[in-house]
Amino acid sequence: MAGQQIPETFMLSAEAQQSLPQDAQVALQQVDNLKYFLLSAPVDWTPDQYIRRFLLPTGEYVSCVLWNNLFHISGTDIVRCLSFRFQAFGRPVKNSKKFEEGIFSDLRNLKSGTDATLEEPKSAFLDFLYKNNCIRTQKKQKVFYWYSVPHDRLFLDALERDLKREKMGQEATTMAVSEPALSFQFDSSQSLYEQLTKAQQANSSFTRSQSHSRSSSRLLR
Repeated sequence: MAGQQIPETFMLSAEAQQSLPQDAQVALQQVDNLKYFLLSAPVDWTPDQYIRRFLLPTGEYVSCVLWNNLFHISGTDIVRCLSFRFQAFGRPVKNSKKFEEGIFSDLRNLKSGTDATLEEPKSAFLDFLYKNNCIRTQKKQKVFYWYSVPHDRLFLDALERDLKREKMGQEATTMAVSEPALSFQFDSSQSLYEQLTKAQQANSSFTRSQSHSRSSSRLLR
C-alpha cells in the first residue's frame, strides 16, 4: 500500500511512516486537524458570525475572518500555522525573527487584489484583527484571502531554505530534534515542492492502477 504523500513524510517509505514513534504520529494527526480547519473553516457560518478560531497545540489561535463578504487569514496567523507544523515535524523554530522574515518574503508572491487585500494603517479591518489577536501591529499590511495561501508550498520552501543553510554550514532557523525530521533526506537536485508533486502523482497513479486491477478482477469472475 502506498504511503500518504504529505510534506512532512513524503520522503519516508510507507513502512517508515507506519513505524514513526507514537508522539510523532500524534503530532502529525494534529497537523491533519489544522489542515482540515484550513480546508473547511469558511463553511456553515451563522449570519452574525465574523470570526472562527482554531486552537493550535502551541496554545495560539489561528483565525478565519469574514470581512466584506470574503474570508481572510493574517500573515501572523500563517506564521503561527507554519511554526506549529515545524514543531510537529520535529524541527522546532529556534530563530523566530529570521524564520518569520523568510515566510513574509515568500508571502510577497501573493498579490494585492488577487490573493490579498492591502490594508492602510489602523483601518477598521486591521483594528478588528488586532483586537482579536490576529495581528501584532496595525501598520500597513496585506491580509490574505483564505484559499489563496499555499500552506504546503510555504512549509516546503521554508524547510528547503534551512536544509540548504545546514548543507553550507550556516545557521538554520529550525533544528531537527525528533522524527520525522531526523529521517528526512534532502535531495538538492530539485526543489522539495517538485519532489512532493512527483510523489503525489506517483501515489495517485498507484491508487488508480490498484482500483483498475480490482475492477478487472471482479469482471473476470
